[in-house]
Amino acid sequence: MSKEYINKIVVVKMDRPMGSKHPKHGFIYPVNYGYIPNTISGDGEELDAYVLGVYQPLETFEGKVIAVIHRINDNDDKLVVVPKDKNYSDEQIRALTEFQEQWFEFEIWRDESKSYEILSSNCKIRWVEDFEINNEKYTQVGGFVYNEKNKLLIVKNGNTWIIPGGHPETKETPIKTLNREVMEEACVTIKDIKYMGAVEVVENDNKYYQLRYIAKIDKILPFKEEWETNERTFVNLNDLPKYIKWAKGATFKAQIDTSKKLL
Repeated sequence: MSKEYINKIVVVKMDRPMGSKHPKHGFIYPVNYGYIPNTISGDGEELDAYVLGVYQPLETFEGKVIAVIHRINDNDDKLVVVPKDKNYSDEQIRALTEFQEQWFEFEIWRDESKSYEILSSNCKIRWVEDFEINNEKYTQVGGFVYNEKNKLLIVKNGNTWIIPGGHPETKETPIKTLNREVMEEACVTIKDIKYMGAVEVVENDNKYYQLRYIAKIDKILPFKEEWETNERTFVNLNDLPKYIKWAKGATFKAQIDTSKKLL
């Protein structure tokens, strides 16, 4: 079954490399497309695969299967294969394979038991680096804000330390939300803002996102307690678990790792 290939390393042999033309329909392949030798798909042919994250025509490619495109109205699943150090969101996969998958009804399969962090019986989360927000619902914008010593800004809400952030106001862009929330909660202005990705939250079968940015300190103003926060401080990343109880969680650690790459 095609789902068994998720998270495995495979070798793809390209019969339609990037830039080639479909023999029947005439469209051009914007990504490399091939098959896994010595396999059998639902249509009796060898299992097909899209190769994403490589921007030149290939003959063969060894990479990791991150997902399966399961065609509901056609018995012909497609593997999604990427370099071992890359990942793509469902939305990115849809966009990159739309040139061919637009004619099919499909769903994207992943190994959810490994990719999601389970918070409760009705809530699970995961980090999606470089997630491209389109019309998806997002409920919060937060920032990993660093000073000149690469210490992270955190604020205290009651007895709980968190990164600064909050809910967007009507017609407010994510950047404006971030600037406003950091100022309100920490009395800090920021610069060099870069988008990191999003925390995907699935709660009671409803899916929404929390956007994450990294930024540098511009100005530190005198601290004034806001109704949500009563203290601010800067901490070394190694000391975060002393302050934030979920700092060792897979999703938060993944966000920290992404921010380190962008420092």
